[in-house]
Amino acid sequence: MSYNIFFIAHKTFLTILNIVFIAKSLFEALGHGKWREAMRVEMDTLEKNVTWDLVELSREERLQWVVDECP
Repeated sequence: MSYNIFFIAHKTFLTILNIVFIAKSLFEALGHGKWREAMRVEMDTLEKNVTWDLVELSREERLQWVVDECP
Protein backbone atom coordinates (compact mmCIF):
# COMPACT_ATOMS: atom_id res chain seq x y z
CA MET A 1 0.00 0.00 0.00
CA SER A 2 1.44 3.32 -0.98
CA TYR A 3 1.38 6.43 1.20
CA ASN A 4 -0.93 8.11 -1.32
CA ILE A 5 -3.64 5.47 -0.95
CA PHE A 6 -3.35 5.57 2.84
CA PHE A 7 -3.72 9.34 2.82
CA ILE A 8 -6.92 9.18 0.72
CA ALA A 9 -8.37 6.44 2.92
CA HIS A 10 -7.52 8.48 6.02
CA LYS A 11 -9.21 11.60 4.61
CA THR A 12 -12.30 9.58 3.68
CA PHE A 13 -12.50 8.12 7.18
CA LEU A 14 -12.27 11.56 8.78
CA THR A 15 -14.93 12.92 6.42
CA ILE A 16 -17.31 10.10 7.35
CA LEU A 17 -16.73 10.77 11.05
CA ASN A 18 -17.86 14.37 10.53
CA ILE A 19 -21.22 13.39 8.99
CA VAL A 20 -22.22 10.66 11.48
CA PHE A 21 -25.10 11.87 13.64
CA ILE A 22 -25.26 10.60 17.23
CA ALA A 23 -28.57 11.40 18.92
CA LYS A 24 -28.47 12.72 22.47
CA SER A 25 -32.14 12.00 23.23
CA LEU A 26 -35.03 9.87 22.03
CA PHE A 27 -36.76 12.91 20.53
CA GLU A 28 -33.60 13.84 18.65
CA ALA A 29 -33.29 10.28 17.31
CA LEU A 30 -36.94 10.19 16.24
CA GLY A 31 -36.30 13.27 14.11
CA HIS A 32 -33.95 11.34 11.81
CA GLY A 33 -35.17 8.62 9.44
CA LYS A 34 -32.09 6.42 9.75
CA TRP A 35 -32.47 6.30 13.55
CA ARG A 36 -36.20 5.51 13.28
CA GLU A 37 -35.46 2.72 10.81
CA ALA A 38 -32.71 1.29 13.05
CA MET A 39 -35.10 1.32 16.02
CA ARG A 40 -37.83 -0.37 13.97
CA VAL A 41 -35.45 -3.13 12.82
CA GLU A 42 -34.22 -3.64 16.39
CA MET A 43 -37.77 -3.83 17.78
CA ASP A 44 -38.84 -6.27 15.04
CA THR A 45 -35.84 -8.50 15.78
CA LEU A 46 -36.46 -8.47 19.53
CA GLU A 47 -40.13 -9.34 19.03
CA LYS A 48 -39.34 -12.06 16.46
CA ASN A 49 -36.83 -13.69 18.82
CA VAL A 50 -39.24 -13.35 21.79
CA THR A 51 -36.47 -11.55 23.66
CA TRP A 52 -38.85 -9.54 25.81
CA ASP A 53 -42.43 -8.49 26.39
CA LEU A 54 -43.41 -4.92 25.61
CA VAL A 55 -45.50 -3.53 28.48
CA GLU A 56 -47.09 -0.19 29.29
CA LEU A 57 -45.05 2.17 31.46
CA SER A 58 -46.92 2.97 34.67
CA ARG A 59 -47.41 6.58 35.75
CA GLU A 60 -45.05 6.07 38.71
CA GLU A 61 -42.15 4.96 36.52
CA ARG A 62 -39.97 7.26 34.44
CA LEU A 63 -38.20 6.42 31.22
CA GLN A 64 -34.52 7.36 30.97
CA TRP A 65 -32.34 7.56 27.86
CA VAL A 66 -29.05 5.75 28.50
CA VAL A 67 -26.22 5.81 25.99
CA ASP A 68 -23.16 3.64 26.44
CA GLU A 69 -20.17 4.39 24.26
CA CYS A 70 -17.27 2.01 23.98
CA PRO A 71 -13.80 3.49 23.67
